[in-house]
Amino acid sequence: MVKVSPGCSSATPNWADRKHAERIRDKIAASKMKGMWMGGVVPLGYRVDNRKLVIDETEAQTVRHLFARYLTLKSVQGLVDEVASDGLSTRSRQRKDGSIAVTMPFGRGNLYHLLSNPICIGKIRHKDQVYDGEHEAIVTSATFEAAQALLASQAPPRRRQSNVTQPHLLTGLIVDEAGEKLRSVHANKQGVRYRYYVSKQFVDRRRNGSEGWRLPARAVESTVEHRLNRILGDHAQLSDWIRQWADAGKIQSAMRRADEMRQCWASGTGDTKRSLLQKNRSQDHPQAGIIDHRTGSPLAIGVASRPEPATRR
Repeated sequence: MVKVSPGCSSATPNWADRKHAERIRDKIAASKMKGMWMGGVVPLGYRVDNRKLVIDETEAQTVRHLFARYLTLKSVQGLVDEVASDGLSTRSRQRKDGSIAVTMPFGRGNLYHLLSNPICIGKIRHKDQVYDGEHEAIVTSATFEAAQALLASQAPPRRRQSNVTQPHLLTGLIVDEAGEKLRSVHANKQGVRYRYYVSKQFVDRRRNGSEGWRLPARAVESTVEHRLNRILGDHAQLSDWIRQWADAGKIQSAMRRADEMRQCWASGTGDTKRSLLQKNRSQDHPQAGIIDHRTGSPLAIGVASRPEPATRR
């Protein structure tokens, strides 16, 4: 029998949660070593039958076509442009009400993932290890290896482990007027790195004249930091907001928390600031993030009105 002292009782549930999480991770790792697919988004080219991946021949033809065209074009962006002009799109699905979900065009991100995913040759990946899977392959190993060699030859060299000299502070937190998250990108010109937040459609179809948002990261982040410091230091405004979203009895503790956040922000690194933003974003409006000023929540920090559409350069 184990006795738990009062001072340790509060830590016991956390310890039990960690042990439970470790057991789940161990079970997943063991199952993947046996080649079992452990769920999640069903890969293109497959469907699920009795919790196992089975080849969907219609989608498999699309996957084989994408591999073949990539090896011919030798460019992921060229493949993006070609499949867009051909009208190819990712999997459509039927909702519970019978309607068909709108399909999305192939972009660089999902094509990179498709071309580098060993699941299409009958393998299962777990972290850095790859195991023989229970499912059948869609493409041959020779085709897949040729694609990996071409992808590796086109990858830019990493200058440091993180490959980021100035990380984007607001990655995943800025949305446009349609509620779509902006992507973090950068460009190098004469040895200087310029960082931006841009619309997804502008990244995926930039060669087809698509319009989108293209915001300079340094200016946006500076505005956000200034606005956040002003909000955290304005106790009267915070009190008004808290009365709208919580009990008045929580005002004092919220004020203390705001002061702690402000001090932590002032002395924190980029990683610390990014962690603070992620942890304290609005839980009631997760899609609004912290930048969409239309929500009116305490952490909705207005940056600017709608920017001008990005132009091709």
